[in-house]
Amino acid sequence: MRKQKYLIFISLIVLLISTITACADAAEPQVFNLVVQETYHWDLINDLGVGTVYISKDPSIADVDSKTGLITAKSVGVTFIIARNGDNILTCKVVVSMPKSPEQQKIDISEAKVELDKQEYEYTGEVITPIVKHVLLKGIVLTAGVDYTVQYKNSVNTGSHSLDIIGKGKYTGTISVSFLIKEKKPITQATVTLSETEFTYDGEAKTPHCYGKTR
Repeated sequence: MRKQKYLIFISLIVLLISTITACADAAEPQVFNLVVQETYHWDLINDLGVGTVYISKDPSIADVDSKTGLITAKSVGVTFIIARNGDNILTCKVVVSMPKSPEQQKIDISEAKVELDKQEYEYTGEVITPIVKHVLLKGIVLTAGVDYTVQYKNSVNTGSHSLDIIGKGKYTGTISVSFLIKEKKPITQATVTLSETEFTYDGEAKTPHCYGKTR
């Protein structure tokens, strides 16, 4: 029994060496990007047939079940998995990295499209706080208070101003949105039109309708 196991082990080593040699000039292998402890089933029954044997060049980086082709990422690094059935050989490259932290998994909000209720506001002497109608990121409408918060600034005086949309929850990053505060136009610049300009005297007070607009 021990001798049989030894012969199987030697056979696998020989298979690995011959396979690596045979694949030296082969086409670029398929690449699998995995994180530590992640698994991937490289099933080649339809390609190579039943009886395919799988071997990892470096099991400390990525191990593989020799019969099923189930690859398990072990540690950070790069290795190759060879699948062989007779003279038919396929190779894949396995790149193993560490899992992303929760912070790294967050989605950047900086490319979002933001629509305000208006782009221009009239000077009032008080802080202007535009209404954010919606924040759209890759076709998804984000929810205020859940996916982002709005940070207003001291937008009082005339000129160009901005507010910040700050990612929240699974979103991160900041996007600045500009708007304009314009001077309030004085009444002297208004054009006034009366509904009537001439009346016949009848002893009664006249109150024509007044229409006006600024230039």
